[in-house]
Order: sequence, then structure tokens, then C-alpha cells
Amino acid sequence: MTIIDRPLRMPRSVFLALWHGEDLGKAPVVVEDTPMYLTEEGAAERAKRTRELLNELGDTADALRSTLRLLATARHEVYGWTDFGTHQEDNGAILVAATKPDAVRLITDSEFVQLDPVSPDELAACLVMAMPECPPAAVRAMRVSREYYDGGGSADPLAEEGGDADELRYLMRAPRAAVHQLHAAIRDGRGERRYSSPLSVIDLSGRGRVLSFQSARDGEAQISVYPGNRASLIDAVNRTLTSLR
Repeated sequence: MTIIDRPLRMPRSVFLALWHGEDLGKAPVVVEDTPMYLTEEGAAERAKRTRELLNELGDTADALRSTLRLLATARHEVYGWTDFGTHQEDNGAILVAATKPDAVRLITDSEFVQLDPVSPDELAACLVMAMPECPPAAVRAMRVSREYYDGGGSADPLAEEGGDADELRYLMRAPRAAVHQLHAAIRDGRGERRYSSPLSVIDLSGRGRVLSFQSARDGEAQISVYPGNRASLIDAVNRTLTSLR
């Protein structure tokens, strides 16, 4: 299977028309595929744009079809959504999918889909490097038990983790410029897909980016927070993907 060897950008409606034309089942998880009513003129225009794209690609059209099949059957995926809150028009999503030796990155918003060939050995980096930029927040790494965090005012303020819990609650209530939710997923030999719990990446207004996630320690749910630098994000996504294998 030979996939595309250069970036391709197309309207989301054309991507979906190509996808369903190949009978690949559900669209990629990050590509919204809500039923859309089209007039005859609208349907004809979409069909025209789809034909034009395939004609423009020429021999590369087969590589695009192979790329779509890779997205539909990938053994490993990392992906995420971005929500900008007050300006939803900038929301978007990213998916990086791989079945070695091939990998592709899909970047989408409400109007367009872009496909890029990428390295199958750097899925997490390909995801994180495509995220909207934001400097890491100047916070220290913290880990607090979920039970203590949820206890709020009823928790013992003199407990060892009391200060961390208070700081964590303050961070989680601070104004946000954007929120990103990241996942990993794997597909087994039978085609069954299994995905992770989310990693939350929060861009705090005026403070920068933090990474937050929940894990278990000695059977107890823990909430962890780290500065949201790229190295921390890449490491967290890699660990999440590895935990599914």
C-alpha cells in the first residue's frame, strides 16, 4: 500500500464524499460527519469538486485511496480536539494514524481536511507539534488523590497534600483560553478499536498551558498536573499509547 507523499488539502465535504465512496465505514473520529441536506445543485457541486480533485491527482489518486484505507484500519492512533471557547470558529482536531511502515496526519476544522505523510515512529510528536502554540505555565508538578480533590472544604487542610489540592483547584477554576483533549487508540487484528481515557491540556488565560490527567496509584485515583511544555505532552501521549498495547 503506497500512501500520499505530499500534503493534500480539500474541503471536508469532499473528504467525506471520497471516504464514503470507498465504503470505509465510520469517518475518522475527529472528522464530524453529521447528516447534511444538499440541494441538487449542492450535491452536483460536491461531486464536481471531488472529480476535479481526483483528476488533479492523476496517478496519485490511488495513493489517496490507500491513505484513506490506512486511516480506516490503522493499528495505532493518537488524536485530539481543540475548543477555543469564545471563538468556536477556530476549533479543530488532529489525528495521527499508523500501520507500519506508513503513517498519516489529518488536521481538520469545520471546513477543510489536510492530510500529511509523517513518520510512523513519532506519532506523539506529530500530534503535539501540530497543536496551536501556547507557552507552558510556570507551575510545579503536582499529584493529588481524586478523593481529596473532590472533598473540597471538607478535606483536612493540614493533610500533606492539602496545599497541592488547593493550588490544583485554583488552576482548574482559572479562566481558560482553550482546552485540548488528547487520546490514544489501538486496533487489534480483528479490527476491534480500543481507546484511552483523555489527557486534558488547558491553556490558562495569561498563565500558559498545563497538562492534567487521571491515573491510579496503589488502587487510588490520582490527578496529576504538569507544565504543558511539548516534551511533557509528547511523553504523556507516548505513555498513554504504550499502556494500551
